[in-house]
Amino acid sequence: MSYVELDCRRSDPSWIRREITAKLSCYPLEKIDWTAVRQNASKSVLLEIIALAKQGVTRQKISEIVHLHVSTVSQKLRQAQCDGLFDGITPQLLEREKKKRQKAQQQKNRLQKKMKDTPAKLSRREICSSSSAPRKKTDPSESLPPGITLIRSGKDARSRSDFLCTACGQNFSISPAALLKHGGCPICRKYESFLKDLELKYPNEYEVLSSCQDLRTPVKVLHRICGETFQKNASSLLRKGCSICAERMRIERANETRRNLGTQKFFDLLPEFERLGYPYSGKGFQGFGNKNAFRCSHCGELLWTTAKSILDGRNHICISPCRKKTPDEFRAQIRELTGEEYSVLSEYQSATAPVKLRHNTCGLVYLVTPAHFISGNRRCPACAKKGVRLPDPALLEKLQNVYADWDERTNDDNQQYIGFLDYTWERHLEDLTEFYLHYGHTNVPPGYLARGFDLCEWVSGQRKAYRQGRLSEDRIRRLESLNIIWNVPEHNWQKTYDAIRSYWIEHDHTLPDRESSPKELRYDIWIQEQIKRGRKKLLSSEKVSLLADIGIRFDYHSDVQFDAMCDKLRRFAQEHGHCIVPLDEGHGETAPLGLWAQRMRLQMAAGTLSPDRAALLIKIGLPVNNKDAKFQNKLEKLKLFRKEHGHLRIPQSYVENGDHLGRWINSFRVRYAKGQLSPHQISALEEIGMVWNAAGSDK
Repeated sequence: MSYVELDCRRSDPSWIRREITAKLSCYPLEKIDWTAVRQNASKSVLLEIIALAKQGVTRQKISEIVHLHVSTVSQKLRQAQCDGLFDGITPQLLEREKKKRQKAQQQKNRLQKKMKDTPAKLSRREICSSSSAPRKKTDPSESLPPGITLIRSGKDARSRSDFLCTACGQNFSISPAALLKHGGCPICRKYESFLKDLELKYPNEYEVLSSCQDLRTPVKVLHRICGETFQKNASSLLRKGCSICAERMRIERANETRRNLGTQKFFDLLPEFERLGYPYSGKGFQGFGNKNAFRCSHCGELLWTTAKSILDGRNHICISPCRKKTPDEFRAQIRELTGEEYSVLSEYQSATAPVKLRHNTCGLVYLVTPAHFISGNRRCPACAKKGVRLPDPALLEKLQNVYADWDERTNDDNQQYIGFLDYTWERHLEDLTEFYLHYGHTNVPPGYLARGFDLCEWVSGQRKAYRQGRLSEDRIRRLESLNIIWNVPEHNWQKTYDAIRSYWIEHDHTLPDRESSPKELRYDIWIQEQIKRGRKKLLSSEKVSLLADIGIRFDYHSDVQFDAMCDKLRRFAQEHGHCIVPLDEGHGETAPLGLWAQRMRLQMAAGTLSPDRAALLIKIGLPVNNKDAKFQNKLEKLKLFRKEHGHLRIPQSYVENGDHLGRWINSFRVRYAKGQLSPHQISALEEIGMVWNAAGSDK
């Protein structure tokens, strides 16, 4: 017996059966052992779960190992037990049964000891019974039927006890007397009775795969005729049989009725088709939505169309009254429809037999059905793809000239025959060769005309054909001999990268910024674009590696700008001796630097700046405390006032360029009197001539 192996890790046996039935229609399905298929379908995860369960692993641990939910593990173990792949006996179950037997034995021993030590207080019934022959108390476990194991013992032979049947693997509760009377497991008796009734009503048709406890409990059943596996209670199975087969028969009867009704309706309409002039000529009705064979009663041509289209009066190949055209009439009809745009190259046979036409505009020769060309408006497929329905007169005239040159060449006996499309390709290649010899490259600019045609558009078409694999090896070789660039964006990217790398090496590993020349500004814009694309994972790993070699990082989008501003801050510190950058708007380059320095101080104070950046700014000399920065800013303004006026006798209401210098002086004196100024601030103010006593300042 041969079996078909499928990947069914998470598929049930019903799905496997349907897949085999659908994919192997030529295989003798009646020879398939569906039981073996069902058992083999339970390999992989189920066998792993069973092996772990037999080793004593808990279901919670099993679910973590096989990455399934605990309920799914329990369901698969129950399914395996129903399928006969798992006997249900685990170390935990054996341990529980052992403890139950030990507990029952302990209870029995305690009872015997109690009756032995307690004085006899006999009742009237016991006195009457004592007069007769003494009866020996029987142990239920001594006379059990074969295959029955006692789990929990009752008080006496008429009390319910728990038993385990090794044949069906089920636990049941019954008195030992009733068990001995009926002679076996009640579940097995019900199962045997159910099998007997099922075999009597459906001989050799069903295979029961799970045990039957009662008529209301669902059992797993395999239908040998259809191969389906389903669950159904015993009572419903005995009454109705396979529900899947019943549903399938109902659907087939409905479909058959529907088909019969459709066929009957179609044949009732045959006189109507004949009246319209299209008698039915097919061998079998294909349905109202499918095409059927009809014959035109006027010209005798056979056409394929739907019955609904004939009844609606549309999509007809022949229009009544009609007759079969002659080849001359067909050429005249083509000329009437399109003028001189198309030429008929083969003999017309019928409306459905393809003819060879040539589009004189582009020179394409192709086959088309006359009925489709005339009624369906099917024109040149090459021009239809380009959207060129009605070309402009100038382009049409140029194409006609090219076509005339090609036609003259094909009529020349000394010249080798070449197709029109190949001829036009050779013409464009000659123009590209001339362009290459003159300029030294094949990067044709847009709008460059060669003999009236856009050469750039043709080169772009060749690159597209190369990417799509539609270019022959010979044409690829001939274009590559002109050093054509197949991927222009990649070439431009590499060219720009090489230029920036040369700049980086020339300027001591410093990248260009926006404050440089226009050329370097273009480089900076390109770098920022690459950083954005790199952060969005749009660059290849090779490009990322190349950019990293010249110091471009992708962890943060403003790394390059941050480094440039740090360089400006270093130059400012070297020039002024400190990093207190004024916030004035009229200082050109210092204006954005002052705003940037203030933003960096705020970020350091809030703790939102990265540690490496904060350490770099502190190393340069940027103050972390914003109050110190404000003091230094005010101090610089006071220095300028002292330099310009020669004193610091500033009225409290004095304002210069929006700076309240008088208020500042007064606030410094008040803070000095209260002892709120640091020694560094006091010495810095005294160096510029600060007088702490306002009265003394007037002298």
